[in-house]
Amino acid sequence: KLICEGIDVKKIKVTSSPLKRCIKLTEQICNSYNIDDRIKEMNLGDWEMKEKKRIPDNLINEWENNLLNFKIPNGESNKEFLNRLEGFIKDVIKRDEDSLIVCHAGCINGMVSILTGEPFDKLVKNYWEKIRFGSLTFIEMQENKVLNMFVGK
Repeated sequence: KLICEGIDVKKIKVTSSPLKRCIKLTEQICNSYNIDDRIKEMNLGDWEMKEKKRIPDNLINEWENNLLNFKIPNGESNKEFLNRLEGFIKDVIKRDEDSLIVCHAGCINGMVSILTGEPFDKLVKNYWEKIRFGSLTFIEMQENKVLNMFVGK
């Protein structure tokens, strides 16, 4: 299903978020994959599926002024979200094999932040619009250092 010139796709470890939109895309890419709950999108709790204008301004201001630590009511903070992603990334790095990860824009931003050391809040502003359904973010690493990267192609 996935055709790559010179790449043995049978040797690539494919992992997907358990959310339906990721599973659907993953199944179009390959037949064999793993699911990992740690790469679900951030839990937006009471804000899930709400337009920003329907969330009280004081809460939006608190969140924007404390992007990492503000905990969305009945959801999670970006710090909790990034800790979850960091555990996943550490496991992927330990495996030391090529990986294809099918997940969400927030997860991609979080993983890029973790791998590059670039602040998460800066990445969200720089890359949010570039990452769309089905877009590709590529990160090449060697000895725990990022060699090449492109986001949202």
